[in-house]
Amino acid sequence: MTLSVGENLYYIRRKYKLRQHQIVEGTVSRNLISMIEHGKTPLLESVAKTIATNINKLIRDKHPSVYIDSDDLLNPSRYQAKNVADIYAAKIRNAIAEKWELSDSTVLEMEEFLNLWNLTDKKVAIYELLGDLYYSLNDVEKEYLYYNKAFDNALAYKGIKEKYKIVGKLIHNCIVSEKNREVIRLASLITSIEKDISPPYLKSIYYNSAIAYKRVREFNNSILSLEKAKHYTSLEETKLLYGIYLLEGNCYKERGEFAKAIECYKEALTFDLDVESKCHIYTNIIDIYIKEDKPHEYYKYIENVLKLESTEEFITHTGVKVYYMMGSFFRKLSDVVKAEEYFLKAMELIKKKNNRSLHFKQTLIDLFELYNQTGDNKKQIGLINSVKEIIDSGHVEINSDTVLLMKYVLLLLERQDGATAKELILKTIDKGGVLDVLS
Repeated sequence: MTLSVGENLYYIRRKYKLRQHQIVEGTVSRNLISMIEHGKTPLLESVAKTIATNINKLIRDKHPSVYIDSDDLLNPSRYQAKNVADIYAAKIRNAIAEKWELSDSTVLEMEEFLNLWNLTDKKVAIYELLGDLYYSLNDVEKEYLYYNKAFDNALAYKGIKEKYKIVGKLIHNCIVSEKNREVIRLASLITSIEKDISPPYLKSIYYNSAIAYKRVREFNNSILSLEKAKHYTSLEETKLLYGIYLLEGNCYKERGEFAKAIECYKEALTFDLDVESKCHIYTNIIDIYIKEDKPHEYYKYIENVLKLESTEEFITHTGVKVYYMMGSFFRKLSDVVKAEEYFLKAMELIKKKNNRSLHFKQTLIDLFELYNQTGDNKKQIGLINSVKEIIDSGHVEINSDTVLLMKYVLLLLERQDGATAKELILKTIDKGGVLDVLS
């Protein structure tokens, strides 16, 4: 049943527990409100705007996502449509709680309804909830689609005061999907209203924008964003502070400002860290001291890493990566024996865990190069079985580039042109792709 304009005003006022005298102002008296509600006088647009403004002021704190437009008062059907939108929103919340996906037809029905009524505040709420739903389902693309729709509508609508909460979710999505320029654009856009954003969201926005700047190699902008993130981060938030100092150190390291990088890394080490985080910092410091040719310093931190070898966390989560990096460090130092030792330790741990990860392939490549450097053909031949394991397990990606290379090499070998085949293979290894070689 469609309500009259007066009945609609009464319904809205009672829904939010407001009295007539609370929504009056100037020429809009309590008596006028009563007459409108009882259908004794029409609701003028100017009066509707005054009443809507007063209602919004009164309900803002308890109902931040609700915005009453003057059209909601003048058009009861429109306000009733908002109630239908609330039913849709409840359905999405239930889907999130139950961890099940809405059908495409249901989502389409919701979108068509929102477009029909042009309920901007409800669009923001429902699109944000759909983003939340797809976040819970790990559907990154749909999550981005609906958070983006929510933010676009929020920007266009003056009534939505907490746009930054939506953009915070959107930025996180873009960090995960590595849409780095989009992160930077969104962060710049939303931080222009910094005074209206609560600190918990500001620190997250600045930290994520710093990650994006680092990825696109704008190290100075990354450092500036990190300084702003620090400003809004309390000393109790040690996990975030660790991430800030680590990222800041990495930026200085990339810029060749090693003293500042070491300072940041040492600051990160002051927090209570797990084994993986400690190893991450130690290996970064080792790498800098190797570049600076400071044996006393890098051996000190190598010892720090090795002290963690016996821990369960090292063996379970961190060991493969650390052993691989240690092998790489000793290779840089031209210590072939130690480099081999740690590459083989990485291989042994990989086999124990039965995890043919990227480090498995990279460690094999480094061992091949190491044995080629030392001229140890016997050990190179011994690695062939490991290569066969990778191929047989299906962990090698075979694409059109790979097939093209193999066919070309096979043709050269059939023509007994081993020299050209070898040259092609070496060029491909060096450049990392057959199309770069053949183009």
